[in-house]
Amino acid sequence: MKHSRKDYDSIQDPSGKIPASSEVLLGVRTMILPTIHLNGTNQRDLLEDWLKVSHSLGTSLEVMANNGPNARDYYPQGQSAINTAVDEHADRIKRLTALKLEIDKIVEHVADANGGLDSCVGLGSYSRDERCQS
Repeated sequence: MKHSRKDYDSIQDPSGKIPASSEVLLGVRTMILPTIHLNGTNQRDLLEDWLKVSHSLGTSLEVMANNGPNARDYYPQGQSAINTAVDEHADRIKRLTALKLEIDKIVEHVADANGGLDSCVGLGSYSRDERCQS
């Protein structure tokens, strides 16, 4: 039996609740965020870089969710092997989701810093603002 994305859409923490943030997933409470200032990286460049990372992680999550373990690849190891493989795959997705949530916090911080960016120049398809889509 091949597992599909729906098998991983509701990855839950041990309490049965769907994780809302990386705080739930990793126990991260605070994170050092970049300070946008004249001697640092340009805000637009920093935002574009972090948006690329976020986009790449989103693509990775989608590919992983659509390509879970296939029972045909595990049955020679015994009946429980596929269940273990599915659990391990779900755990990898959970960790990658936590990382993406952290990156998205950085993206949001950089985008909103110093009153936020008022233009989409240079952001193209990485922008969350549909007005910036090309």
